[in-house]
Amino acid sequence: MKINYILVFFLLLIFFSCKDDRDKLPNVAVDIYINILSDPNYSDLQTVGNSIPITGGIKGIFLYRKSQSEIQAYERACTFDPEGKCQRVIWENGNSSDIIVVDTTCNSRFLMASDGIILEGSSAKMPLKQYNVVFNGEIVYISN
Repeated sequence: MKINYILVFFLLLIFFSCKDDRDKLPNVAVDIYINILSDPNYSDLQTVGNSIPITGGIKGIFLYRKSQSEIQAYERACTFDPEGKCQRVIWENGNSSDIIVVDTTCNSRFLMASDGIILEGSSAKMPLKQYNVVFNGEIVYISN
């Protein structure tokens, strides 16, 4: 009976150690303050549904104005092979009400309005990385 437990333990160990490292996003420090009312570079964020790219994170960050009281921040590194062949996600041409970003290298598409979930693409297995955001109506603080 003890041998069965040992066998199960080793099988589980092997199963969980065989993950694809390409899907892991490196941790980088993010500590950004933005005043969307006084800085004209961020004036688009005053309108619900708008999004802008900013520097920071691994390959940049998309800020998305989800509602009057909420701004979301997403990493622009694709969750498939973020430091390898994949590029940073870009705004997809087409219906802007869908708020879709795409990695044109691995063809993964993500929906920003629904927490960065994957719409298409067999490469990415995880949604876009989302950063913590505190928003008081004027100042946006992005961190991890």
